[in-house]
Amino acid sequence: SYNISIIMISNTNTLFLLATILAAAPFSARADSIEIVNWDVSEFATTDKEGESINMAKAFVGETVTWSSSNCPLVEFDDESAFESCNIAAESTTLSEDGNYVLTVPSKKKKEPRMLRKGPKGKKGKARFYGCGEQTACDGGSKLKVFFSKKKFTKKVSASCEGEGTENPISVSPGKGRMRKCWKQCMMTAECLGFQYERKTNPEGKRPKMISTCTLYDVYPEATGETGDLLPKEKVFCLSVQTDNTVGGD
Repeated sequence: SYNISIIMISNTNTLFLLATILAAAPFSARADSIEIVNWDVSEFATTDKEGESINMAKAFVGETVTWSSSNCPLVEFDDESAFESCNIAAESTTLSEDGNYVLTVPSKKKKEPRMLRKGPKGKKGKARFYGCGEQTACDGGSKLKVFFSKKKFTKKVSASCEGEGTENPISVSPGKGRMRKCWKQCMMTAECLGFQYERKTNPEGKRPKMISTCTLYDVYPEATGETGDLLPKEKVFCLSVQTDNTVGGD
Protein backbone atom coordinates (compact mmCIF):
# COMPACT_ATOMS: atom_id res chain seq x y z
CA SER A 1 0.00 0.00 0.00
CA TYR A 2 1.02 3.57 -0.46
CA ASN A 3 1.06 5.83 2.58
CA ILE A 4 1.01 9.57 2.31
CA SER A 5 3.85 10.56 4.60
CA ILE A 6 4.38 14.23 3.81
CA ILE A 7 3.55 15.65 7.22
CA MET A 8 3.45 19.40 7.72
CA ILE A 9 3.55 20.35 11.37
CA SER A 10 3.32 24.03 12.03
CA ASN A 11 2.80 24.10 15.77
CA THR A 12 2.64 22.06 18.96
CA ASN A 13 -1.17 21.72 18.82
CA THR A 14 -1.04 20.11 15.39
CA LEU A 15 1.58 17.64 16.59
CA PHE A 16 -0.60 16.77 19.57
CA LEU A 17 -3.68 16.22 17.38
CA LEU A 18 -1.76 13.96 15.02
CA ALA A 19 -0.29 11.92 17.85
CA THR A 20 -3.72 11.61 19.48
CA ILE A 21 -5.52 10.30 16.40
CA LEU A 22 -2.80 7.77 15.59
CA ALA A 23 -2.74 6.56 19.18
CA ALA A 24 -6.53 6.20 19.18
CA ALA A 25 -6.63 4.21 15.92
CA PRO A 26 -8.02 0.69 16.30
CA PHE A 27 -5.87 -2.46 16.20
CA SER A 28 -6.58 -2.89 12.50
CA ALA A 29 -4.85 0.42 11.71
CA ARG A 30 -1.67 -0.93 10.14
CA ALA A 31 1.22 0.30 8.06
CA ASP A 32 -0.64 -0.73 4.89
CA SER A 33 -3.62 1.50 5.60
CA ILE A 34 -4.27 4.83 3.92
CA GLU A 35 -3.13 7.98 5.73
CA ILE A 36 -4.07 11.43 4.44
CA VAL A 37 -2.35 14.35 6.10
CA ASN A 38 -3.56 17.91 5.46
CA TRP A 39 -5.39 16.65 2.36
CA ASP A 40 -2.29 15.73 0.40
CA VAL A 41 -3.88 13.17 -1.95
CA SER A 42 -1.27 13.43 -4.72
CA GLU A 43 -0.46 9.72 -4.36
CA PHE A 44 -3.98 8.88 -5.53
CA ALA A 45 -4.21 11.28 -8.47
CA THR A 46 -5.31 9.50 -11.67
CA THR A 47 -7.82 9.82 -14.51
CA ASP A 48 -11.26 8.26 -14.88
CA LYS A 49 -12.60 6.51 -17.97
CA GLU A 50 -13.61 9.87 -19.46
CA GLY A 51 -10.05 11.10 -19.07
CA GLU A 52 -10.94 13.53 -16.27
CA SER A 53 -8.54 14.07 -13.37
CA ILE A 54 -9.71 12.50 -10.10
CA ASN A 55 -8.31 11.30 -6.77
CA MET A 56 -9.21 7.63 -6.18
CA ALA A 57 -8.09 5.04 -3.66
CA LYS A 58 -8.87 1.41 -2.91
CA ALA A 59 -9.31 0.24 0.70
CA PHE A 60 -9.50 -3.46 1.50
CA VAL A 61 -11.49 -5.11 4.30
CA GLY A 62 -9.75 -4.54 7.64
CA GLU A 63 -7.74 -1.54 6.45
CA THR A 64 -8.24 1.96 7.75
CA VAL A 65 -8.45 5.35 6.10
CA THR A 66 -7.07 7.99 8.44
CA TRP A 67 -7.45 11.73 7.93
CA SER A 68 -5.45 14.20 10.00
CA SER A 69 -5.90 17.83 9.08
CA SER A 70 -5.30 21.18 10.68
CA ASN A 71 -7.06 23.24 8.03
CA CYS A 72 -10.58 21.94 7.31
CA PRO A 73 -13.38 19.63 8.47
CA LEU A 74 -14.00 16.25 6.82
CA VAL A 75 -17.26 15.69 4.95
CA GLU A 76 -18.82 12.72 3.17
CA PHE A 77 -20.80 13.53 0.04
CA ASP A 78 -24.18 11.93 -0.63
CA ASP A 79 -23.24 10.68 -4.08
CA GLU A 80 -20.79 11.05 -6.94
CA SER A 81 -22.57 14.04 -8.44
CA ALA A 82 -22.29 15.98 -5.18
CA PHE A 83 -18.63 14.91 -4.93
CA GLU A 84 -17.82 16.14 -8.44
CA SER A 85 -19.47 19.52 -7.87
CA CYS A 86 -18.29 19.85 -4.24
CA ASN A 87 -21.85 20.52 -3.12
CA ILE A 88 -20.94 20.78 0.55
CA ALA A 89 -23.87 22.86 1.76
CA ALA A 90 -26.72 20.73 0.42
CA GLU A 91 -25.38 17.22 -0.19
CA SER A 92 -22.80 16.26 2.42
CA THR A 93 -22.51 15.11 6.03
CA THR A 94 -19.79 16.40 8.33
CA LEU A 95 -17.81 13.50 9.82
CA SER A 96 -15.28 15.56 11.77
CA GLU A 97 -15.22 19.29 12.51
CA ASP A 98 -11.46 19.29 13.17
CA GLY A 99 -10.59 17.11 10.16
CA ASN A 100 -9.29 14.15 12.20
CA TYR A 101 -11.05 10.86 11.53
CA VAL A 102 -10.36 7.11 11.33
CA LEU A 103 -12.56 4.87 9.19
CA THR A 104 -12.20 1.08 9.26
CA VAL A 105 -13.38 -0.97 6.28
CA PRO A 106 -15.56 -3.72 7.76
CA SER A 107 -16.02 -7.32 6.70
CA LYS A 108 -19.38 -8.52 5.40
CA LYS A 109 -20.12 -9.96 8.83
CA LYS A 110 -20.41 -6.45 10.24
CA LYS A 111 -23.54 -4.38 9.65
CA GLU A 112 -22.31 -1.84 7.13
CA PRO A 113 -24.51 -2.47 4.07
CA ARG A 114 -23.57 0.82 2.40
CA MET A 115 -19.90 -0.05 2.41
CA LEU A 116 -19.83 -3.63 1.20
CA ARG A 117 -23.20 -4.16 -0.43
CA LYS A 118 -22.76 -6.79 -3.19
CA GLY A 119 -19.04 -7.03 -2.45
CA PRO A 120 -17.76 -4.14 -4.61
CA LYS A 121 -14.81 -4.77 -6.87
CA GLY A 122 -12.59 -1.91 -8.05
CA LYS A 123 -14.15 0.85 -10.13
CA LYS A 124 -17.24 -1.22 -10.97
CA GLY A 125 -18.30 -1.47 -7.32
CA LYS A 126 -19.80 0.88 -4.76
CA ALA A 127 -17.71 3.80 -3.54
CA ARG A 128 -17.86 6.53 -0.95
CA PHE A 129 -16.91 10.15 -1.46
CA TYR A 130 -14.98 12.40 0.92
CA GLY A 131 -13.73 15.94 0.83
CA CYS A 132 -12.49 18.96 2.70
CA GLY A 133 -15.41 20.92 4.12
CA GLU A 134 -13.98 24.23 2.97
CA GLN A 135 -15.44 25.12 -0.43
CA THR A 136 -12.30 26.66 -1.92
CA ALA A 137 -10.12 23.71 -0.87
CA CYS A 138 -12.61 21.15 -2.18
CA ASP A 139 -12.92 22.96 -5.49
CA GLY A 140 -9.12 22.93 -5.64
CA GLY A 141 -8.97 19.13 -5.44
CA SER A 142 -9.01 18.31 -1.71
CA LYS A 143 -11.33 15.33 -2.08
CA LEU A 144 -11.06 11.56 -2.48
CA LYS A 145 -13.20 8.79 -3.96
CA VAL A 146 -12.68 5.54 -2.02
CA PHE A 147 -13.65 2.07 -3.22
CA PHE A 148 -14.21 -0.53 -0.53
CA SER A 149 -13.12 -3.94 -1.71
CA LYS A 150 -12.72 -7.52 -0.59
CA LYS A 151 -9.15 -8.60 0.07
CA LYS A 152 -7.17 -9.83 -2.89
CA PHE A 153 -4.33 -12.31 -2.50
CA THR A 154 -1.05 -12.88 -4.30
CA LYS A 155 -0.63 -16.08 -6.30
CA LYS A 156 0.09 -19.11 -4.16
CA VAL A 157 3.77 -20.00 -3.85
CA SER A 158 5.08 -23.39 -2.77
CA ALA A 159 7.03 -22.12 0.24
CA SER A 160 6.61 -21.61 3.93
CA CYS A 161 5.87 -18.12 5.24
CA GLU A 162 8.57 -16.15 6.99
CA GLY A 163 9.46 -12.57 7.81
CA GLU A 164 9.25 -10.20 10.75
CA GLY A 165 6.17 -10.88 12.88
CA THR A 166 5.35 -14.31 11.46
CA GLU A 167 6.68 -15.94 14.62
CA ASN A 168 3.52 -14.67 16.36
CA PRO A 169 0.58 -15.72 14.18
CA ILE A 170 -3.01 -14.68 14.87
CA SER A 171 -4.12 -18.28 14.94
CA VAL A 172 -3.16 -21.83 13.99
CA SER A 173 -6.11 -24.10 13.30
CA PRO A 174 -7.13 -27.17 11.32
CA GLY A 175 -7.41 -26.31 7.63
CA LYS A 176 -10.40 -28.64 7.20
CA GLY A 177 -9.38 -29.92 3.78
CA ARG A 178 -8.91 -27.55 0.88
CA MET A 179 -6.85 -24.38 0.92
CA ARG A 180 -9.93 -22.34 -0.01
CA LYS A 181 -11.28 -22.73 3.52
CA CYS A 182 -8.06 -21.23 4.88
CA TRP A 183 -8.37 -18.44 2.28
CA LYS A 184 -11.93 -17.74 3.41
CA GLN A 185 -10.89 -17.68 7.07
CA CYS A 186 -8.28 -15.01 6.31
CA MET A 187 -10.76 -13.11 4.14
CA MET A 188 -13.25 -12.81 6.99
CA THR A 189 -10.64 -11.98 9.67
CA ALA A 190 -10.13 -8.21 9.48
CA GLU A 191 -6.53 -8.17 10.73
CA CYS A 192 -5.36 -11.11 8.57
CA LEU A 193 -2.73 -10.05 6.01
CA GLY A 194 -1.67 -13.50 4.83
CA PHE A 195 -1.68 -17.17 5.64
CA GLN A 196 0.20 -20.44 5.35
CA TYR A 197 -1.62 -23.59 4.29
CA GLU A 198 -0.10 -26.98 4.99
CA ARG A 199 -1.31 -30.42 4.02
CA LYS A 200 0.96 -33.11 5.44
CA THR A 201 0.88 -36.72 6.48
CA ASN A 202 0.11 -37.46 10.11
CA PRO A 203 2.32 -40.46 10.93
CA GLU A 204 0.39 -41.35 14.07
CA GLY A 205 -2.13 -44.18 14.12
CA LYS A 206 -2.37 -47.43 12.25
CA ARG A 207 -3.29 -45.70 9.01
CA PRO A 208 -1.42 -42.43 8.45
CA LYS A 209 -3.72 -39.75 7.04
CA MET A 210 -3.39 -36.27 5.58
CA ILE A 211 -4.09 -33.35 7.90
CA SER A 212 -4.36 -29.66 6.99
CA THR A 213 -3.25 -26.64 9.01
CA CYS A 214 -4.11 -22.98 8.48
CA THR A 215 -1.88 -20.29 10.03
CA LEU A 216 -3.03 -16.66 9.86
CA TYR A 217 -0.74 -13.62 10.20
CA ASP A 218 -1.38 -9.95 10.96
CA VAL A 219 1.78 -8.99 9.05
CA TYR A 220 2.56 -9.49 5.37
CA PRO A 221 4.34 -12.85 5.18
CA GLU A 222 7.14 -13.51 2.71
CA ALA A 223 6.85 -16.68 0.63
CA THR A 224 10.55 -17.45 0.90
CA GLY A 225 10.79 -20.17 3.56
CA GLU A 226 11.78 -23.79 3.04
CA THR A 227 9.06 -26.43 2.73
CA GLY A 228 11.28 -29.32 3.76
CA ASP A 229 11.10 -32.67 2.02
CA LEU A 230 7.50 -33.19 0.96
CA LEU A 231 5.96 -36.59 0.39
CA PRO A 232 3.58 -37.15 -2.55
CA LYS A 233 0.36 -35.12 -2.11
CA GLU A 234 1.88 -33.02 0.67
CA LYS A 235 1.69 -29.24 0.17
CA VAL A 236 2.89 -26.03 1.78
CA PHE A 237 1.69 -22.69 0.38
CA CYS A 238 2.18 -19.10 1.50
CA LEU A 239 -0.14 -16.31 0.35
CA SER A 240 -0.17 -12.61 1.18
CA VAL A 241 -2.84 -9.93 0.84
CA GLN A 242 -2.18 -7.47 -1.98
CA THR A 243 -1.17 -4.04 -0.72
CA ASP A 244 -1.65 -1.53 -3.52
CA ASN A 245 -4.26 1.10 -2.58
CA THR A 246 -3.93 3.09 -5.80
CA VAL A 247 -6.43 2.90 -8.66
CA GLY A 248 -5.03 3.18 -12.19
CA GLY A 249 -6.77 5.17 -14.88
CA ASP A 250 -8.45 3.64 -17.90
